[in-house]
Order: sequence, then structure tokens, then C-alpha cells
Amino acid sequence: MVLADLDDLDVSADLRRDQLDEMTVGMAAMVAPLDQPGNTVDGAVSYVPFRSQTGDMTVRVALERQPADTGFELRQRVQVTVVLQQKEDVLWVPPQAVRTFEGRRFVVVQDGDVQQRVDVKLGLQNSDQIEITEGLTAGQIVVGP
Repeated sequence: MVLADLDDLDVSADLRRDQLDEMTVGMAAMVAPLDQPGNTVDGAVSYVPFRSQTGDMTVRVALERQPADTGFELRQRVQVTVVLQQKEDVLWVPPQAVRTFEGRRFVVVQDGDVQQRVDVKLGLQNSDQIEITEGLTAGQIVVGP
């Protein structure tokens, strides 16, 4: 038997071990139905299984709004984004802008009529953007490949 409180709605997500290792209870999360990407609801990680050999890889996210206010339905497929780290006033570039040659990471910067390679230090990364922690300043023009 499974008991549920229909006034509270949790979203569950099965993760890989490396993803699970980065999760802790209380981390901020955003949940959006796959068929309604603009309908995002804030939440927080409410359960992370104990890292044992049991094989449980399911994380739960509690939503901040009541189910009736979200428009979500039971068993609806959603995308869950968990905020692992958040920074303000950082520089981001697309991954294609960062180049690597013989272990050196750099971007090409346009300075007037001249292009020059500038070594950079990378921070947070995802599939859409890379944080630059050193080497660039705001306003510089980065040339893509």
C-alpha cells in the first residue's frame, strides 16, 4: 500500500551515481513539465538516498506551491533542474569559444583590427556556457571558431 497526501506534490528523479553524489537535501530546484516549458515551479531537494549499496538512486524534490496551483498532473513528465552552485557577476562564453592547444586553454579576443589569444581559467561549465574566472574582462569581444 502507498499512502499519499495529495496536498503535497513531490517530483522524483532517478539519477546516475555521479549525479547523486552532488545532491544534498535543501538544494534549490526548478521543475517544468516537458509539454509546458514556460510553466516553471520552484522547489527544493527533499530526499536523497543514503549512499549505500542498496541501489536506490531516486531523489525527491518538493514543490513550493500546492499541486492545484501548479497545473501539474500525477505521472506527468517534467524536467528538474537542481542548482548545484550559483554565482553573481561572472563572465560566460559559449563552449565553442574556448580553445585548447597543447594543454593551454584560451579564447581569441578582437582588439580593434587585431585578434589575440588570451589564456583563460575556467569555472562552472554546462552544455550551453562556460564561466571564465580569469583572463577576460567584461566588454571584450570574443571571436568564435
